[in-house]
Amino acid sequence: MTWFFPSGTLRNGDADVHVTPENAGWAYSGLHVYTLSPSKTVSVILEGEEGVLVPLSAENVSVTVDGTAFSLAGRKGVFASVSDWIYIPVGSTVTMTGDSGEIALCTARASEVFPVQHVPATDVPVEVR
Repeated sequence: MTWFFPSGTLRNGDADVHVTPENAGWAYSGLHVYTLSPSKTVSVILEGEEGVLVPLSAENVSVTVDGTAFSLAGRKGVFASVSDWIYIPVGSTVTMTGDSGEIALCTARASEVFPVQHVPATDVPVEVR
């Protein structure tokens, strides 16, 4: 298992960060971070994986999952507020575009298919520690 990757070594295609179970030595999960811009559309096919799409520092993100359109309100940054997110089923094709900012696609190996789901920020529980 590798815990440190020098900056830029995990870049792959459109992903600024492309962590897979194979390159990290993990069993199931992955993390892919994309920088959005109006002139750039990012498309990903989740083969054998399910995912959660979470804006890190992106607002007004347009997302399509297998032809169904969603809009993520997003947030200015990870410490600015809670964000809405989208669950993406196994085998889906997700396409995203936005004005600017970063968005994370968190993945996990899976085989059972569940329906796509958009969760608004108001439905995300916040706990004080």
